[in-house]
Amino acid sequence: MKKINKATARKIYNAGKTVSIIASKMAMNSPWELHLNINLNDDLGGIYTHDFNIRVANFEIHNCNYETGYKCAYYMGAI
Repeated sequence: MKKINKATARKIYNAGKTVSIIASKMAMNSPWELHLNINLNDDLGGIYTHDFNIRVANFEIHNCNYETGYKCAYYMGAI
């Protein structure tokens, strides 16, 4: 997995490829890591938007805190 910044993650996401999101303090291979693979072409049942910023914000609200890190780290491809 290659770590990327948010701007690059947005470009990859908008191109229809998969981006992995994880809380910034979490290790990728940890048994406690919580990640999300997002893709523009995911079928979300019409409930959620496909906007990158909203999907990242939803992940941060539910998974990012003092212990895991308040921001997201982005990785190219699926985990």
